[in-house]
Amino acid sequence: VTLLAVVCGGGLVFVLRPLVKRMHAHQVAGQWGRGELAAAVTDHLAGMKVAKSHGRGEHHAAVFRRVSQQISDWIMSSVRVQALSRIWFDLGSAVAMCGFAFYALEVAQVRGAELLLLGFIFVRLMGRLTGIQGNWQTIVQVLPSFAAAEAMRLRMAAAAEPEPVRAAERIELHDEVRFDGVGFVYEGTMAAGAALKEVSLSIPAGRVTAICGSSGAGKSTLADVLMGLLKPTTGAVQVDGTPLAGALMHDWRESVGYVPQEAFLFNDTVRNNLRWAREEATEEELWTVLRTAAAEAFVLALPQGLDTLVGDRGVKLSGGERQRIALARALLRRPAVLVLDEATSALDTANEQLVQQAVERLHGEVTMVVIAHRLSTVRFADQIVVLEAGRVVETGTWAELCARPEGAFNRLVAAGGGQVL
Repeated sequence: VTLLAVVCGGGLVFVLRPLVKRMHAHQVAGQWGRGELAAAVTDHLAGMKVAKSHGRGEHHAAVFRRVSQQISDWIMSSVRVQALSRIWFDLGSAVAMCGFAFYALEVAQVRGAELLLLGFIFVRLMGRLTGIQGNWQTIVQVLPSFAAAEAMRLRMAAAAEPEPVRAAERIELHDEVRFDGVGFVYEGTMAAGAALKEVSLSIPAGRVTAICGSSGAGKSTLADVLMGLLKPTTGAVQVDGTPLAGALMHDWRESVGYVPQEAFLFNDTVRNNLRWAREEATEEELWTVLRTAAAEAFVLALPQGLDTLVGDRGVKLSGGERQRIALARALLRRPAVLVLDEATSALDTANEQLVQQAVERLHGEVTMVVIAHRLSTVRFADQIVVLEAGRVVETGTWAELCARPEGAFNRLVAAGGGQVL
């Protein structure tokens, strides 16, 4: 009886395999749809101001409806397949039970209590197999989500850095940061080529190095590698002759100041936004960095001075004011290297000049790497590095590069109408 029940149940599972595969396919599609919905929500929230200003709110609503309907359809299809599979399994079980009863009565001539006992055992065994089949369907349903979560876990585990065995210590740059044949490829972009290719250059201490090039040349990637946010795929970065890896990576980040193109401020006071970089900073140090960043005057003019709330992402301040607060915050770290990633590209001329003057006052006091967007940000640099398609194609001072009529730098100047892209 046990063998017969197992054969019948196994046969039904085998026959219903196409339905299980269909259910798995629906779950995979639903997993993809949920990811698309999350991306649509994120895009809408990030671009809400642009969407409303262009009157495209209905477009976003239509995207939500379309993706939500797709997910609903996939869920309903999966439920239908699951119900259909259960129905066919129950029908198959009933047919098997009838076949068993017919065999017991007509062939084996089983009667009375023996028939009742064998029938009871068969029904109980088929019930167990039905439960197993239901559990298998549940596993098939959750497998796509599990596979996606496991793939993410493996990616994160592969990218995880070892925990520091001690508190991070500041690094003082004495000589140079050197890139030796550095290459970098973003995950999933192998076919598109490397973002950096055999980059070799020296960033001397106490000098200003400008990195310029057209969009997509690899400027920001090079800055991320310099700051230790990305590990080179090939080659190495050395700080005063020591490879940037392991415990040194954590120490190096404590020694880097970073000012991005879009300055981010917390919904807090000016004081707390500054002290976010270094909590133990004194009042005098706060005003010193504000003065250096050309931000002292406007902070003094604020209603509560340092204790003025700046609003969500600094909305109560102008773009130039936010940028100068971000510069002051980076300076408060007393960085060994200050990285300015197109920090003035979104500013008007007046604010750009204020930030530029603040940066020029730091010339010789701190090592600076300037990701260049405008001509004015590279004139005072001690060396200019020109990138094309991830490669260093030219290096030199402003005068040296301008003296090469056919050089890559002059092509950038010409393409920008007199400004570096």
